[in-house]
Amino acid sequence: MDIQNALLTLHLFGFAIGVGGATVTDVFFIKFLKDFRISKHEAEFMRTLSRILWAGVLILSISGLGLFLLDPARLLASSKFIAKMVVVLVLLINGIFLHYYVTPTLQKIAFHENHPQALKLRQIRQRAFISGGISITSWYYAFLLAMSRFKNISILEYVTIYGCLLVAAFSGALLMDYRLTQAAKRVKSKGLARS
Repeated sequence: MDIQNALLTLHLFGFAIGVGGATVTDVFFIKFLKDFRISKHEAEFMRTLSRILWAGVLILSISGLGLFLLDPARLLASSKFIAKMVVVLVLLINGIFLHYYVTPTLQKIAFHENHPQALKLRQIRQRAFISGGISITSWYYAFLLAMSRFKNISILEYVTIYGCLLVAAFSGALLMDYRLTQAAKRVKSKGLARS
């Protein structure tokens, strides 16, 4: 196996870790919130998944840099490659935010509207939802870019599609927070009605 194939294999391995990790993270995040809170054990599990995602980002970045150095002229002329680098940059920035700002606050995620810091708790929840939405959207879009065979699409078109997907992810994240907030209120009102 030559160095290019080795780097390509490593690159695809990074995608597999990232796409799988992002999917599992989002599924478990929603599952854990069925009781409208994140326990200490659940937060630790999410921290482990966050480390796995970081590994995927690092493998993807290092192998991508290696592939770029093998043929920079051709890749710089590729709109698909540049679009993928934009997505990887977003993954890096979002990964830093997710790992250092969102994950450490997971246990504070709760749906207590009467809590003295209810507004702050809501902001923490929304950051978690938005960051998770950006993560899974970016991983899947980067993977689709890597696997696609489209040739006549401009960088503007690639980035416009990505931007629309991010807007959808952002909106979906806020909608998810709203729906869970309403569900928590209904559960609480039923509990008060019974007592």
